[in-house]
Amino acid sequence: MKKSICSIITFCLLTIQFSSVSQNNTEHIIQQLKAKPKDPELLNRLSEMTRTSASTTSDSLATLALKHAKTQKRKNEEIKAAVNIYNAAWENNNFPRVITFAELASELFLSTGNYTEAANALNDAALASYEIDQYENALRNYRKSVNILIKTSDYKNLPSV
Repeated sequence: MKKSICSIITFCLLTIQFSSVSQNNTEHIIQQLKAKPKDPELLNRLSEMTRTSASTTSDSLATLALKHAKTQKRKNEEIKAAVNIYNAAWENNNFPRVITFAELASELFLSTGNYTEAANALNDAALASYEIDQYENALRNYRKSVNILIKTSDYKNLPSV
């Protein structure tokens, strides 16, 4: 009995400690954003941190990050923003938005030679299409995903799509 109570207390203390660390990190990023409001890296980091607790805010931050990353020609931040947008859209069951930004993320991944992530993003677009009964679009994205993996001989990741 004492051991389980100690475990629960330890878990609670660790959760509180993690929560305050996370809060401090969030506050630190917000302070940095005040100095650099158009920094897509900071916008993406804050978007990632808020995705599960405030998915609409996460989406808005990632949308801003995407806009600024395009303007500043920062491809990696464009990719992160597109992924953040479609992840936030999953949280909101906004499947048309998932499809749009998963397809964009796939294009961006392909342009950087990251074929596995491109295939994964297309698979996510296929799943979102299926959720809203867009079966032709689901099949098209699924086939594209599989074809990317086959063309690049990435048979190891084939079972994941």
